[in-house]
Amino acid sequence: MKDIPALPQTTQARDYPYFRRLWNTTVMTLLAASFIPYLFIGGIIYAYTASVLKEKTLEILESEVLQQKTVIDRFLAERTRELQLICNNGGLSLLTQPGALDEVFKTLSKASPYFIDLGIIDDRGKHIAYVGPYDLLSKNYQTSDWYIDTLAHDVYISDIFLGFRNIPHSVIAVKYAADDGEWIVRATIDGSYFDKIVKEISYQKEGDAYLVNPSGIYQTTPRKSGKVMARSDMMHIPHHDGVKFEEHGNLLRLSVWLEQVPWVSVVEINKNEAFGSLYRVRNLVIYIFIVSAIIMIFAILLTTNYLLTRLESKRKSIRHLDQQLRHTSRIATSATLSTGVFHKVKDCLANIDVTAQCIAESPQSDTTAPFPDDAFQNSLRQIHDQVLDARNAIDKYLRITDASGPMIKGIEINRLLSDLIELLDWEVQHKQATILKAFDDDLVNFRSDPTTVRHILQNLIHNAIEAIPQHGQITIRTRGEKEGVRITVSDNGPGISEADRQRIFEPLFSTKARSLGLGLSVSKSIIEKLGGSLSLESSPGEGAAFTAFFPYRIPHDQT
Repeated sequence: MKDIPALPQTTQARDYPYFRRLWNTTVMTLLAASFIPYLFIGGIIYAYTASVLKEKTLEILESEVLQQKTVIDRFLAERTRELQLICNNGGLSLLTQPGALDEVFKTLSKASPYFIDLGIIDDRGKHIAYVGPYDLLSKNYQTSDWYIDTLAHDVYISDIFLGFRNIPHSVIAVKYAADDGEWIVRATIDGSYFDKIVKEISYQKEGDAYLVNPSGIYQTTPRKSGKVMARSDMMHIPHHDGVKFEEHGNLLRLSVWLEQVPWVSVVEINKNEAFGSLYRVRNLVIYIFIVSAIIMIFAILLTTNYLLTRLESKRKSIRHLDQQLRHTSRIATSATLSTGVFHKVKDCLANIDVTAQCIAESPQSDTTAPFPDDAFQNSLRQIHDQVLDARNAIDKYLRITDASGPMIKGIEINRLLSDLIELLDWEVQHKQATILKAFDDDLVNFRSDPTTVRHILQNLIHNAIEAIPQHGQITIRTRGEKEGVRITVSDNGPGISEADRQRIFEPLFSTKARSLGLGLSVSKSIIEKLGGSLSLESSPGEGAAFTAFFPYRIPHDQT
């Protein structure tokens, strides 16, 4: 028989704790069962809350930029109506009379302190009346863009510009058509009033609000950077309806077009400020999750560790009981072996006794008839052979019944079976039975516990001997396979009924009156722990065949 290379010894970490793999699986399962629904439900709640908070925040910002638009549009509309009212309440001849425009301007300034000056311009672009701090009567605007645009559209509101005054301001001009011709009322508004309006509306501490024209030129002074009439990062702004949301890095920008003038009202705010409440909710959720996770993990580990400790304790008890059952089964089968061994020893002792009597009865006193040397040597040789046979029988019995601890090593299964057959020879002869050996001579030695394997095969052979009738026959086959060695013990006894086959491997079940019912159940349990299997094929009246399969190597998780 051939030997296979030995496997490296398994580490203690694989041996202890015995339920570590079960503990890992249980912990992971409980963690998954706890955290997956927790994360799923928590994620849905957080996503919904975040969506609502973000929507509400954007609504607030949208209302702010719309409020800014409304206030600016209303301001410009009111200033335009005031100029139109001047046109409707007085004709050109009345407004150009000495001191008339001054009175109108004083009245207008009391109601609207935003105006810097007020002037009347005829249809040739010439100032014909003017009230204000500057000398503009000599100015002619016939070729100016604002003048031409006012004639074309009746109302004109300019961008912020410096003009002749060299200070930021805006112009509102209204055309009036009368019987005496077309003329224009033109007023200048201080640009700083637009800054004041925007700052009063915007209440965000970290935000910014300003007005820009379609080319991206500031019409008001932004808070953070830039100045009025400087170019912003918004260039060639396309027209859009409603409020437009844009994200630029960590900046959130909302913009809307004004109605009275082609300007864009812009509100900018840092995302951390805009979504501060959202981020606080997020941080709170993370904090709650971490605390809950720690509590759940601690509870799971504590509970599983407690259960593991209990399982370890129970396993020790079960292992102790299993050892007791094996010991009991071994004693029961060893008692059977002892009968054959003792009979063999008895025969050997009887032969020794006969030989000794022959020597004692030899005519030693007769010197003329000495004891023949050949007969004497033959008697001594018989005594030696019988003593050796008795010693071998006892050695085999002790080896079979050895209750030493588990030891994994190579097993010559054919030799082991031959020893067992020899020890059970007396029982076989008592029934005048025959044991046929169909051994595979090319078997590869497999590694297992020899004591355990002997115990299993001893049970199978002994059961077969008890099952066969007088002059019965037992066949023992060994066969090497790809994964291990298969040993079949078959007999020509009465077989096993279907009902008994269902329970044959149950503990304490036996078809024999004086049997403990432990042999087959213990054998099946042991062989499965060694990574093998034990099966039965039987039909009533056709005998029974028990097949034991042993792998070439014991699996790691069984070592």
